[in-house]
Amino acid sequence: MGRFWAVLVSCLCLAGCGRGETSPPDTALAAVVGLVKSRGLSAPVQCADFVREFVHRNSVHLIDDEYYTYAHDTPRILALLLARSRGRGEPPHLDCYTRSRAMEAILGALGIETRAVDVYSDDFDHPASHSFLEVYDPGARAWHVQDPDYNLHYLDSAGGAQLSALELVFRPLDRALPCRDGSVRGWEKLGVELLRDHYFELLVYDRRRMEKAKTVILVNLSRFSLEKRFPEKENATLPQFAERFYNRPVIITNNGFGSAVSGGG
Repeated sequence: MGRFWAVLVSCLCLAGCGRGETSPPDTALAAVVGLVKSRGLSAPVQCADFVREFVHRNSVHLIDDEYYTYAHDTPRILALLLARSRGRGEPPHLDCYTRSRAMEAILGALGIETRAVDVYSDDFDHPASHSFLEVYDPGARAWHVQDPDYNLHYLDSAGGAQLSALELVFRPLDRALPCRDGSVRGWEKLGVELLRDHYFELLVYDRRRMEKAKTVILVNLSRFSLEKRFPEKENATLPQFAERFYNRPVIITNNGFGSAVSGGG
């Protein structure tokens, strides 16, 4: 198993995952960064926890007409989050992707490394996905999940270490403990059984940064079937879907390494 993890990490490094984007100077961004710094938070983990809660608390998960007016305008989203935190205006309508982008922009401005993650499920008529971030902790020399949409991070129930997306996809989920605000823990207690039961089957690291590199798709075959056809995607299999939507996709499974995507039947 050790060699498996080593090969996966090597492939991810070659795929171009790395430092998060830093947003251009922006009044709202600068104000949010100042807010984080005013709390005396120095460790990346502490900053990430605070920013995750800030984004979640000052927005609502709602995809409607308003959502589409600023879904691709992160500076405006940051301004709306800041206004809401000051008691002005209604919370912006966001989803997992836009909340993650906002969190990514704030952490990037703080000099904290991030990478965006998409996890997929094969339990529906389309390849349903959920987006969140991983944050790098230089002290632990490890990546860990920060999910601003559900306001979660994950701990190993045995040792207490924060978990990465890779660990959530390839290790038993009964060892993973979703956590919120340091005290509330557990899939059922937090009402996030949906994530446990339908996601953490397949993951893709930030495809936006892989435009000039191969897209590495990591699949746990005991949870996700590469033969499954999705009626809402022209009855395509995941390999066929990946060929259409990702740049030079390569699928890596827990049965093998570096498997190039084929036609998939």
